Amino acid sequence: MTHGTQTGSHRTPPMSGTSLLWPLVLTTSLFFIWGLSYGLLEVLNKHFQDVFDITKARSTLLQTAYFGAYATVVWPAGRLLEKIGYKYTILVGLAIYAAGAFMFIPSATTASFNFFVASIFILATGLVCVETAASPYVTLLGPSKNADRRIAIAQSVFGLGTFAGPLIGGMMFFADQEPTGGDLSSVVATYGAIGAAVIVFAVIYGLAPLPKAAVLTEDEAPQFGAPTTGLMGYRHFKWAVFAQWLNIGAQVGIGTLFINFVTENWSGIETSKAAYLLSVAMGLFLAGRIVSTAMLGKVSTNVVLTCFAVWNVLLLAIAVADIPTVSTIALMGTLFGCGGTYPLIFALGLRGLGENRKRGAAALVFGVSGGAVVPLVMGVVADAGSTSDAYFVALACYLFVSLFGWKLYKPTAED
Repeated sequence: MTHGTQTGSHRTPPMSGTSLLWPLVLTTSLFFIWGLSYGLLEVLNKHFQDVFDITKARSTLLQTAYFGAYATVVWPAGRLLEKIGYKYTILVGLAIYAAGAFMFIPSATTASFNFFVASIFILATGLVCVETAASPYVTLLGPSKNADRRIAIAQSVFGLGTFAGPLIGGMMFFADQEPTGGDLSSVVATYGAIGAAVIVFAVIYGLAPLPKAAVLTEDEAPQFGAPTTGLMGYRHFKWAVFAQWLNIGAQVGIGTLFINFVTENWSGIETSKAAYLLSVAMGLFLAGRIVSTAMLGKVSTNVVLTCFAVWNVLLLAIAVADIPTVSTIALMGTLFGCGGTYPLIFALGLRGLGENRKRGAAALVFGVSGGAVVPLVMGVVADAGSTSDAYFVALACYLFVSLFGWKLYKPTAED
């Protein structure tokens, strides 16, 4: 990495010590912002099914727009990061995020589902910029030997946001059990408040003195080949991107159809209560982040990832069986497994990349675009058969994630 390395009076501050506490706290807080956005999206999906009377497959266009931004924007975001650095890329992302949130107001005025889809895409565009910069920045705010733990802790804060999202959505969107077309005032109030809060946070973050990225230390240099080894020359990295694509796709699909599955599988349960069960499941997601982080000090990263992925394979098999109530509980448990996957794949994928770390981080963020495709496939399967059938797709995804954690994670450069 070359950006931010200067000489003289503007020399890069050391990336260790107590001076990094507040930069780390502020940057980690960003993970809560996009965790909240993700948690709300899962509830918004079911709310729009009711308000606009649309199919499950059509409602997943929200996820397609949200995670499609990761496919189309992540590369420009990566280049922006190389040009202006971590802090200013994050600030640009927050500004775009707030603009997308405020666009929910005219979208509600026109009562157009398509406008909401466009608003979600703009909001997510901002999140892509934020995540592309914040994830690798957190790994650099301290000794490299603790980088895996720092990203895992930051992702635990993301889990806290995903837990809060369904709680807020359940209270705001499903207060009326019989929503009618045009009843979008709760959506406007929620996203208007989020937009205002993001602007306030952006001002605080912009005024904060943040260190620039340090030059590569010896243990961060490429472990294989010459320093000029191309990013795609690392086999483990390519598998990591694919594993992340499947992982996030399955995770988003699980949450997207969760409320539909619960109301079909658990006899007599109301939509609002199903939304609260989703919040409980997101609490398990947070627990998964915390437990996987705690395990990192005692168990190797790839073993932890494999354990969590296999856990999901087993529980998704129970969900597919569609056993009344039991399958709902099993599906809730899969969110615990989801909590221990993303940061570990991210950390394993970045290993050995050295000076390719920035572009590698952008490519791993691109893996999040799986959320644009897998839920749509699951929605089509659900409409053609049943919601439980759709979870076959998620099960297959976690089979590959298990394989990555078991065999394909090993850092190797291709000849």
